Amino acid sequence: MRKLALLAGVAGALVGLYAVFGFLVAPSLVRSTLVQRAAEAGYDLRVGKVATNPFSLSAHIDDVQLVMREGEPLFTTRRASVELAGAASLWRRTWIVDALRLEEPVLSALPRANAPRGSGRVAVIVRKFALTGGVVALRGIPRLQRVSLQAQDLSPLEGHENAFSINAALASGGTAKSDGTLTLAPLAANGELQLEGASLAEAWNYLPPTAGKAPAGRISGSLHYRYADGKLALSNANAQATLESGSHLTLRGALTAAPLDAQLTLEAKDLPLALAAPWLAERSAVRIAAGVLDAQGTLHLGKDARYEGAASIRDARIDGAQGELLAWQSLGTTDLRLGLAPFSLHADEMLARAPRANIVIAPDGKLNLAGALAAGGNGGNARPAARPAITIGRLRVENGRLDLADRTLAPPFATTVHDLAGALAGLSTAEDAPARVELNGRVGKYGDARVRGALEPVAPATRTNLELRLRNLALADFTPYAVKFAGYRIEAGQLSATLRYRVREGRLVGSNELEFDRLKLGEKVESAGALDLPMDLAVALLTDAQGRINLAVPVSGDLRDPQFDLGGLIAKALRNTLAKIVSAPFRALASLLGHDTAAGELDHVSFDAGSSSLAPPEEEKLARIAEALVARPQLALSVRAGYDPQADTQALKRAAVLREVAKRAGYSAAAGAGAPAALDLRDAKVRRAAEGLYLAHVGTAFELGTLKPREQGYGQRLINALAAKTELPADAPAALAQRRAQAVRDALARAGVDAARVTLPAVAPVQAQAEGVPTQVALGTR
Repeated sequence: MRKLALLAGVAGALVGLYAVFGFLVAPSLVRSTLVQRAAEAGYDLRVGKVATNPFSLSAHIDDVQLVMREGEPLFTTRRASVELAGAASLWRRTWIVDALRLEEPVLSALPRANAPRGSGRVAVIVRKFALTGGVVALRGIPRLQRVSLQAQDLSPLEGHENAFSINAALASGGTAKSDGTLTLAPLAANGELQLEGASLAEAWNYLPPTAGKAPAGRISGSLHYRYADGKLALSNANAQATLESGSHLTLRGALTAAPLDAQLTLEAKDLPLALAAPWLAERSAVRIAAGVLDAQGTLHLGKDARYEGAASIRDARIDGAQGELLAWQSLGTTDLRLGLAPFSLHADEMLARAPRANIVIAPDGKLNLAGALAAGGNGGNARPAARPAITIGRLRVENGRLDLADRTLAPPFATTVHDLAGALAGLSTAEDAPARVELNGRVGKYGDARVRGALEPVAPATRTNLELRLRNLALADFTPYAVKFAGYRIEAGQLSATLRYRVREGRLVGSNELEFDRLKLGEKVESAGALDLPMDLAVALLTDAQGRINLAVPVSGDLRDPQFDLGGLIAKALRNTLAKIVSAPFRALASLLGHDTAAGELDHVSFDAGSSSLAPPEEEKLARIAEALVARPQLALSVRAGYDPQADTQALKRAAVLREVAKRAGYSAAAGAGAPAALDLRDAKVRRAAEGLYLAHVGTAFELGTLKPREQGYGQRLINALAAKTELPADAPAALAQRRAQAVRDALARAGVDAARVTLPAVAPVQAQAEGVPTQVALGTR
């Protein structure tokens, strides 16, 4: 019995000693061992309270901090709990852990790829690992919180892949989920990341500072990631950003982070154009007031960063200091190639629908465009940006509008060019690359405006050659200028003008032919600076038998002078009129139908060669004739349509050739309703199409060579050669004349004239005049 008592006492003493060691000594041993192992790995480990239970073989460690030698925090956790598989694990090189739990851990940095490893590194096998309430606060990535992680059979053995599943919430909103594998020695990870409802601001942080403030929105998507050797690589990206406004941007495709290389399918819908405001603010003083972007194509990132595909900007408005500058309904293309670094733009064809521009001279005489084009953001000493490479084969314009206003006058002057249509061919920012311009528009109700010629977009003040034709402008609209310079209002009359501007190295030389038709002055108005002369007498003396005043006004000066404008041109013409007052003949005006209109002006309707469409001035003539016919029921009208055998035939042939060449080149045959066809004959596609047509229907390659392809004007010679060989039906000119006669009858019918009152005699050949091919109109009785 005494032996048993002795053995029991010894056993109790041993148990007590084991308990003392486990509860009191082991915590210090665990602490020192962990600190030593961390030091061998190149880190400082700081721990708070350590509690061990020798009977359950478990340990709880509070306030763990793993710090790099430089003092940078690496990892912290509020509590770490460990349950060992057996007592032998404490003394072996490999510890077997049944369960490891981390509560509220914070990962602040990743271990260095070249961190010391130490020869005494302890290997640990964790059968069950759980992490709750964690935070990931790494530089360069969004902050994660409420992180939870589950893993089994974790091992730090070299190259051992440990499967894991992790869920987290982003600090800025949204959730993140990842499933993959983790290697602890060396540290590496490979898996899939899914985001749902993350803040767009997180992605915006990766853009340059010039991108400005991130818009309100969310981003969702997924990607594959791989971390190894201290480098993070991303691939298989699929992301969609949705703004609060409802617009969205979707990216799908392959992506590599280091080095950056990606080919992503991009789709954008209703992206606000205002996102480009910070970029634009550095380059000009304008502001994006409205507009959205749609795009569908491929985004390439990496060495040759670019976008290729379709793009359209809709419902846009650009404002300057004085209000709206530019606006358009849509501006788009299906074949955009947009270089990102450096910036470049190329498109074969673009279409601008309902564009409008607002040009205003402020009361202080400053032009709104001059201030808008001033560089913004960097100050006057900013280094000028390199000229971007921009090439647009053809820019089509439909239903455009140009508003002009001069607020230096009282009352202010304002006019509008509307229904603007046409095309600009060969637009480029390269030097010595002038663009061809063909635009038509209406001024007021019956006025006509046409622009033809060439200008160099990047340096219009260096090389420009333009012709502007204005017909049938209402002179009453220019009363503000007449009041300022002549002291009279304008009651009635029309203005037609041909303005030819030629610019070389900033110097402008212009030849301007002005025609005032049926000018009728109104009341005299007191105006400071106006000439005190009998203007009504001067006008009467200068007006010829047809009611016209013809003037030639030469213009020269600096094109960059914002004060040069159409109003100043008219003022100069009036001053020339006064200078010629003593030599101008006086003739009485013959009026017809109470409109002070000479009867001879209504005896014909003019058409452009090859056309049966009525121009606005001709519509006005027919409106007046219709008014007379309605007021006088016994009158009838004879319309004998005419055709010029030479001018009409040539125009019909040339139009047929241009339509066929445009079709073969893949361009639309016209720039818009009622607008002229515009083809850049220097365009390689256009030239090949025309040469193919020549070889197919006209002559041999040798004969084609005689047109001197390498010499200037080859394109025109080629088109002329094709037109010369184009066959038309023998009755084509006569048929054109018949369509003209029918167009006149239809216009009268729309104005309320019974078609039975309009007869159409046989067509007849005529000679084209300066204003077009005439169709004779004669009054008769019913």
